[in-house]
Amino acid sequence: SGLGQLVAKIDQLLKETRDAKQKAAGKKPYGAAKKQYRAYRNKMVAAVKAQNKDIKKRELSRIRRMPSENRAKARAELKERLKARLKSLIEKLPSKVDSPTHLQTLMSRSRVLKV
Repeated sequence: SGLGQLVAKIDQLLKETRDAKQKAAGKKPYGAAKKQYRAYRNKMVAAVKAQNKDIKKRELSRIRRMPSENRAKARAELKERLKARLKSLIEKLPSKVDSPTHLQTLMSRSRVLKV
């Protein structure tokens, strides 16, 4: 009976290692997709920041030609508009991805990133 128990124990250990390997293999594509999403998100955020910089430069030169009493208000409005632009993108592409289904919905919403 000692040999039977030993064989059963070995079988159980083999099954556990096989299950662990399958679980790890299942996580790899998800990890790769998350990495791709993060890269896409960073690229989009950087693009919006660069656009905001150009817009700010252009608009500030326009504001400088305004009457001085209107300038402060115009600068504040510009700042808010640019902030809202960035915020809307960050809301669409959150940095934290909770699950594979969450990642799938984010990617389908952006419609640019395909895995």
